[in-house]
Amino acid sequence: MAEENQTPPGIFVLGEEDTAAEETDTGALLDEVVVADADTRLLAVLDRVRGTVERIRADDAAEVAAAGGLDPELVGLLVAESSAEDASFEIRSIGDRVERGTLTWESFWARPQADPGGLELAARVQRRQAEALVAARVAFDEAEAAERP
Repeated sequence: MAEENQTPPGIFVLGEEDTAAEETDTGALLDEVVVADADTRLLAVLDRVRGTVERIRADDAAEVAAAGGLDPELVGLLVAESSAEDASFEIRSIGDRVERGTLTWESFWARPQADPGGLELAARVQRRQAEALVAARVAFDEAEAAERP
């Protein structure tokens, strides 16, 4: 009578293959490959975005330099908003640093996110610019309407 392998479960004998250990979870392996590929693609896209942002910043800085600095009206709005009574401490700090000469409005405007309160100041200035634009459009429309018979 031929004896069958009577090795108890969980006991491994040298020379016998453990098929359970050799089985790989192909689904999990595929998931890992997909995640690694997605990470690689995302990093490549982020590198392209960073490059584009750096190029735009350089172009903006060159444009400001070619124009001889920021538009005086913009500088006036920056000064007014950074010294307004309702301005936050961070915004007032930006104005103070410009007055002391440790910051320029050009460098601030090129990267407002680099300074605490910078984005808030930029938003306040842009809101004032938008209000002025709307007021100018209304005045233009009224003047045009007054000229019509």
